Amino acid sequence: MKQSLILIDGMSGGGKSTVVSILGQKLPRTSILGFDKIKRFVSDFERGVRDNQIARDVTMVMAIKYLELGLSVIVENPFKSELEIDGYADIARKSGIPCFKFQLFADTKVALKRVMDRTKRNNGDLTEERAIRNISLFQPRNSLGLTVIDTTNINPEQVAEKI
Repeated sequence: MKQSLILIDGMSGGGKSTVVSILGQKLPRTSILGFDKIKRFVSDFERGVRDNQIARDVTMVMAIKYLELGLSVIVENPFKSELEIDGYADIARKSGIPCFKFQLFADTKVALKRVMDRTKRNNGDLTEERAIRNISLFQPRNSLGLTVIDTTNINPEQVAEKI
């Protein structure tokens, strides 16, 4: 596989983590980065503008370094803005590699069930109210050049194949 940068955006419960895990098994020499993984590096991480931005900045710096070292990179993030997506696209352009951009979503009831099942499986403390709020923040981004994939009725392996 040629070196590339793959961006995976999407709603809570859209299947990002599951699909990225499958892609990581299929794509050789690929680093998998994501906001949720990076924030765990900060011992007292607090959801908020300051710490969220730290995690986003570190994710981008790590992506740049992995690309410099010749690896492909998958970034799994709920991207904050068009500017953030464009920043990654610029990194790919400067590196002379393709940037593939995807957004995963599901029917809100399906997404909520996935999130609550995952929370229970991981002994998490996410409330249903917070999960509903997170899901409600979803905005389709096909206008930003992201290929939007509805994961409601297809399994994660099929989504990975599309990507």
